[in-house]
Amino acid sequence: NVMNVRLNIKQLENGKWAAFTGTKYYTASVRDTEREARIARLEEIGREAQDVIDTVDRQLDKLGALDAKDPHGYLA
Repeated sequence: NVMNVRLNIKQLENGKWAAFTGTKYYTASVRDTEREARIARLEEIGREAQDVIDTVDRQLDKLGALDAKDPHGYLA
């Protein structure tokens, strides 16, 4: 459930913070504070989600199945 995104934020050896998956961390999330790392990762997740929505929209449009009056009605 995207509404309940759980992030594993840990402090790195250099004192910075990052979002982790297992033992690896997202380099784009490395920040000076835990809060900033959390925000950076959430923004990245949002961009990734938007990219998926844009791809789905293009494919639905090619099939003639995208409602121009309510293009994201299928998300409801």
